[in-house]
Amino acid sequence: MNNFSDYTIGLSELIQKLKSNKNIDVKYKVLIEPALNGDAAKSLRNSLDLKERQALGAFFTSTELSQRLLRPYSDILKNNLSIIDPSCGAGSLLLAASSFLPLQNTLSKTLNEWGKILHGVDVVPQFILALKYRLVLEAMQRHNSYCDFDTINQDELFPNITINDGIEYLSKVNRRSLYVLNPPYYHQVHKASWGRGKISMAAIFLSECIEKAESGSQIAAILPDVLRTGSRYEKWRNHITSMAAVSSIEVVGKFDDYADVDVFIIHLTKRSQKINNSNYNWLCSVLMDSTSQTIGDLFQVSVGTVVPHRDPEIGEEYPYIHSRLLPSGGEVNVNYLDSKIKFYKRVFLPPFLTVRRTSSSRDKERAVVTLVLGDSPVAVENHLLVLKPYKGGIKICREAMKLLINEKTNVWLNHRIRCRHLTVGSVRDIPWWN
Repeated sequence: MNNFSDYTIGLSELIQKLKSNKNIDVKYKVLIEPALNGDAAKSLRNSLDLKERQALGAFFTSTELSQRLLRPYSDILKNNLSIIDPSCGAGSLLLAASSFLPLQNTLSKTLNEWGKILHGVDVVPQFILALKYRLVLEAMQRHNSYCDFDTINQDELFPNITINDGIEYLSKVNRRSLYVLNPPYYHQVHKASWGRGKISMAAIFLSECIEKAESGSQIAAILPDVLRTGSRYEKWRNHITSMAAVSSIEVVGKFDDYADVDVFIIHLTKRSQKINNSNYNWLCSVLMDSTSQTIGDLFQVSVGTVVPHRDPEIGEEYPYIHSRLLPSGGEVNVNYLDSKIKFYKRVFLPPFLTVRRTSSSRDKERAVVTLVLGDSPVAVENHLLVLKPYKGGIKICREAMKLLINEKTNVWLNHRIRCRHLTVGSVRDIPWWN
């Protein structure tokens, strides 16, 4: 954290330089800008090495994404509503919120009012200090004057922005507020009614936030896309929509060039009481131009059953296909395969299609598909999805191949699921385009 300490010292020194100037000139505006906008995330990121950022879950939100999250609340932010960030880090979201807050007639009064409205916690003391300095710089810049700064007791600034554990803090908050979150994305062992085992901290934070928030509170969050689309978070999604009404979901895409994770924005309002709302569609409008039929209506979609290096090679010998063996958009006849394996679990009889599970929204083709032919049962690696037609044989397999490599399907899948693998559910939902 030494580099980050240097960063906060630099912010403090900048504030001291500005104190001696009655008005901001161009020279100092150039100095302020990187701390607040444009290069702010880059400056913060450069102050910590990658391992430290990963350990802390600290992937700093850009100014553009922060503003995108807060802009829908620009009107209500003018009404002195409490704004709470339970995982504030160095404060990009609270800083974006402050840009919509009204100014008072002096800098000291503005900072005092902002201090009543803005609430945030983080476990890293240097992050809290950096946030306070950045808020002071934001207020200075908007006032275009520092003439009364000497009257401000800096030790008393922003008393509601403190060092604390976010989950613990949420259990003590009891007011109607606007909650803003870009929580840590790392995984932690957790046990809840909606899931257990290694769970994304982002899922835990949003669940705790909604559970503890007062009825009518609004929540705006930036979350990893796996929470929106992953099958293991289905119970979590039902839990969230039972407690809160979803105003909108927006697929964002890649978080930034330095964090290889796709994210989405969600806006919610805490309900007065829980309801059964398991049918809410988290997939936005991705079923655009869809027909009544999907891949799942015509094909049984399942995961290959061979787990390499884990399953014992016992039982009958079968032809064996794996992702490295299969040509994209091509065909394989298992009657002529040299690849064999002894296997004792489920095998698949051609014809069928395989689709690689590993798939990113940055790939040119989301569904890397191969047609498997032959008359012998086949063992299939678990890195592949198997699409076995209910009827229609080779003919319908070829039709499905054309559909899967269609650009329209690429676009659809990039809306449907942006994490780095395809699920049975996402492939099953692909519309059977006319």
